[in-house]
Amino acid sequence: MSGASAATENGKKMPTTAETVVRNFYKDWGEVGFKEAYIRHLHPDVVLQNTGRPDREGIDAVLGALEKYIEIYCRPFAKVTLLHLATEGDSTVITERTEHCFSPDHDDTHDGHFASVFEIEDGKIRRWAEFWGDDPAAYSFGSALPRPETYRKVSK
Repeated sequence: MSGASAATENGKKMPTTAETVVRNFYKDWGEVGFKEAYIRHLHPDVVLQNTGRPDREGIDAVLGALEKYIEIYCRPFAKVTLLHLATEGDSTVITERTEHCFSPDHDDTHDGHFASVFEIEDGKIRRWAEFWGDDPAAYSFGSALPRPETYRKVSK
């Protein structure tokens, strides 16, 4: 996979590093929500890998899973706190983060602790591997298929 491509700002080409792509992806979760962040930052041929779940291949499969997540959990935003970030070469980023998932429409929230590996191609996330502990309430944005004993529908 090749490294990040150049972005445009005020008509000028600006270098986009793999780290910048990932930081912007996380930032957008809290500002514009998951769906818009996914559309902005995920490669059309993205592969999303989640612990113990089948891979999601392609942006449509990932967005479909995200829609299920939002329908079930009713939390379309998250504020991310990066605990660690490492890069390898010009195309791989590894992160450890906590996230505070929320909705502006109600006060039900969820905090989670995750590690991820991102591979960047053409300025977009081409591969996203997500890891979390064995907490039975753990969930994944990408797979969005919670264990039946852990989900509930929140009244709006």
